[in-house]
Amino acid sequence: MAWQPAEATGLGGSPRLARRSQVRDPSAGEDHGAGGEYTEVDPPRRLAFTWSWDDQDSERQLIELEFVERDGATTVRMTSHGIATEERRASHREGWAICFDNLDGVLAR
Repeated sequence: MAWQPAEATGLGGSPRLARRSQVRDPSAGEDHGAGGEYTEVDPPRRLAFTWSWDDQDSERQLIELEFVERDGATTVRMTSHGIATEERRASHREGWAICFDNLDGVLAR
């Protein structure tokens, strides 16, 4: 799967425990998407949520984000649990790298 820009729903406002979110990728030629629920919300230190693609619901992941501020900059450490194969892990590394590479631009808006 090539990573493309996606449309997100259910992501506005503040994250709350058990709040569900969805992401749709219309560029895939179908209504391909993913979603999950927040499992931990601890501002400004930590955010965790489940995640699964619609066509791979049996591969439920847990994504954990930790935020550490030092000297005016924030480091984000991401850990993902539950990705079944090395091929899928490589695909997710590629996709998340694109997300993090674009984060400055999104936050500057």
